[in-house]
Amino acid sequence: MGTYNPPVDQLLKLGDPDEGGSKHDYLALGIGAEHIPDLLRLLKDKELYDKEPQYYAQIHAWRALAQLKAREAIEPLLDLVAENTVAEDWSDWVLEELPVVLGRFGSDVIPLVVRRINPGKPAEAQDYARVIAEVGKQHPDARSEAVSQLCRLLEAAETNDPTLNAFLISNLIDLEATDAWPVIERAYTTGNIDESINGDLAHAKHYIGLGPKPPWVPPAPASSHPSGQNAKQRFNERQRQKKLAKKKRKRK
Repeated sequence: MGTYNPPVDQLLKLGDPDEGGSKHDYLALGIGAEHIPDLLRLLKDKELYDKEPQYYAQIHAWRALAQLKAREAIEPLLDLVAENTVAEDWSDWVLEELPVVLGRFGSDVIPLVVRRINPGKPAEAQDYARVIAEVGKQHPDARSEAVSQLCRLLEAAETNDPTLNAFLISNLIDLEATDAWPVIERAYTTGNIDESINGDLAHAKHYIGLGPKPPWVPPAPASSHPSGQNAKQRFNERQRQKKLAKKKRKRK
């Protein structure tokens, strides 16, 4: 484990970032722009992963970098997203929180993510796509560009991985991108959509706010997706599906 000088060394002792529901003000700890190199080094310190409470220091580091609006952290954080998709011991924190943290950096993130997306690596691509969606959700001035980039990826629905297509649609639903409906509708006509994520065309139309709620139909045995979910339930289901897929890949 690397050594860290004050005040960065305090991050090794803070423990669970969400314990007690409190949020840390890292700037109040004395952390400033001059500590960005140490925070970036801490992000990659794999010797912390098997220790308590040091395990959580990486999470505190990326939250501190976001508070500092440290643009030089964007690429290293995107690297963590990619590494997590193939890691044997993948992290829920990276999967669930890091796209939200990256979204805080705003529109500068989108071209960096777009440059990295390879539909031939669908698990990585769907995690990157969520980063784009988070930028659009958190920054109204970037929403149009986020929707445009997600639509561009979905236009290749016929050759994309079907689960990637489903997550692209989920992101557009979460952005309430009704203007993207023609692209979503064309994607469904390819028959190459994993319907366990958002349901069929009628359900997707309802979720995005353009159609009535379809009648409930019992899901096929292979699908655990209940119809009529709200946005939070759909998000939790998508996370569960992703975790199951990762576990299956590890068993192969």
